[in-house]
Amino acid sequence: MAGSRLLKMVLVYMIVVVIATIFFLPNSTDRAYRAFKVDKGHAYCLAFTSDGRRVAVGSGYTKNGTGGVIGSRGTITVWDIESGEKELRFSLEEKLGYVQVIEYHPDGTAIAVVDGEEITLWDAKAGKFTRSLGYGTQVVFAPDGKKVIASTNRGVRSWDLATGIEQSSRDRHKESIVGMAVALDRQRCATASQDGTVLIWDTRTLQVEEELHASGQGTRCIAFSTDGRFVACGGDDRTVLMWDLKEPKLVKTFKNHSHVVWSLAFSPKHNMLAAGCHDGTIALWDVNQKKVIRTISAHTDIITAVKFSPSGSMLGSACHDGTVKLWFLSE
Repeated sequence: MAGSRLLKMVLVYMIVVVIATIFFLPNSTDRAYRAFKVDKGHAYCLAFTSDGRRVAVGSGYTKNGTGGVIGSRGTITVWDIESGEKELRFSLEEKLGYVQVIEYHPDGTAIAVVDGEEITLWDAKAGKFTRSLGYGTQVVFAPDGKKVIASTNRGVRSWDLATGIEQSSRDRHKESIVGMAVALDRQRCATASQDGTVLIWDTRTLQVEEELHASGQGTRCIAFSTDGRFVACGGDDRTVLMWDLKEPKLVKTFKNHSHVVWSLAFSPKHNMLAAGCHDGTIALWDVNQKKVIRTISAHTDIITAVKFSPSGSMLGSACHDGTVKLWFLSE
């Protein structure tokens, strides 16, 4: 008798727990696998190591005051994903500002950083400064890893990695560049400008291969598919445009985002496109079916960067509130 009464109590308790989980607790799909917090300021960018075991985050804080720009020094923090432990943290020597871009060298030994529109190179393991290259707003490495390519105000330029000597420079946009992305094989990169154009560049010659035209207003971000076939851009009109470079032509328009689109990333299998929005949500699009397959309530502020892990099993998001979160996915 007592045993059956206990069994009934256990069953009732389990039912209550299930109901509470379904109706009262947050959606479990919106619970991050890992959540990190930078020491100071905002989180602006992130990059996974090639083995997907670590994530590097660029942060800092700037604002306009009566005495000019004030804030903390730009900082890079590297976390081990499995353990959640902080492995490395280094500040960008006496530079007041924030880290806008982080890019790992193909062999993982170096990190290229854009901090206050200056490009610097750092030892990825020791966090030691190695070289300053000069002005740039975005940065990528060439296919052979021997050259650094950066966007400037209206074009691109390149340096020899070993010597730091500038090799070439090209200007083609009529207004400022707002974003830069590179294909997985690093043979082509794309730049998006406030003039409404998207240019596809050959990273070896810095010659323009294609010129595309965005119909929307206020472009803020751009992404290249890993196979180098598709490029997408998004911005103030809450719309993402995607071109097929094989044609080339505009093939898809992704609409109805919850707010301004600040960041974009294609999955490694290029079947998903992640769009990070001003209100802290992430829209995951099925590229082929052109529909949202998941909306993640990720943060409470602007999502400054989204990035897939090399395997595509995880999505990282960086936010203006200083948090970085990692989400498990199924491709």
